Amino acid sequence: MHLVPVIALLLSVVANPVAAADKRPEQDARLGAACESTLAVAAQAIQRYGVTDTAMVRIQAALAKLATEPSLKDRAMLQQIHGSPRSNATVLASRGDDSLTLFLTRFEPGHATPVHDHQTWGVLHVLEGRDHYVHWAADHVEGAPHSARVQMATGTILVPGASVYWFPPPHDLHSQEALEGIVWELVLAGRNFLSSRVLEHRHYFDPKTGGVTPMPRK
Repeated sequence: MHLVPVIALLLSVVANPVAAADKRPEQDARLGAACESTLAVAAQAIQRYGVTDTAMVRIQAALAKLATEPSLKDRAMLQQIHGSPRSNATVLASRGDDSLTLFLTRFEPGHATPVHDHQTWGVLHVLEGRDHYVHWAADHVEGAPHSARVQMATGTILVPGASVYWFPPPHDLHSQEALEGIVWELVLAGRNFLSSRVLEHRHYFDPKTGGVTPMPRK
């Protein structure tokens, strides 16, 4: 008995796509406010507790709240990272290249990222997919800046809703691999690691050869 008004509503949306498009600025504004709120929570946590487990847990909770926003992936302007088209990221909000930055990342299956550093701390929250996340430890060879002994510290499978964090250098090494399908994640870090100020100092680590090489720009 309620089919007629429902059908009429659906027909009105189809017949007037401009009305649906008119909602985009409102959605963008809501998402922007949510991202800024997440940065504010992170700033308060770091200011009060420093870069500690307590602060990281509070940031994890803020990312879990942000993950409920329905339009996170809409119109995301992703850029290639790790020198592969299967790894992408974009900045959602930032307080500067050397300050708090919120990212959306995307990884396709069939390609594990190399072991890499970030030159900062970070918190990661999985939105979709299954991520094989590995944390690594490096012992740099004295007098050999391009060599390091790299060993796996911990490894886990992260599912939607799961979160991990890492501390500043030298504790900022990890690798990731999407399993079976595409992985989408939120990452909040202490610096914008997509900026040239950070990329100039980031590195790849090869566990087999012990080689350390500069991070590609793209």
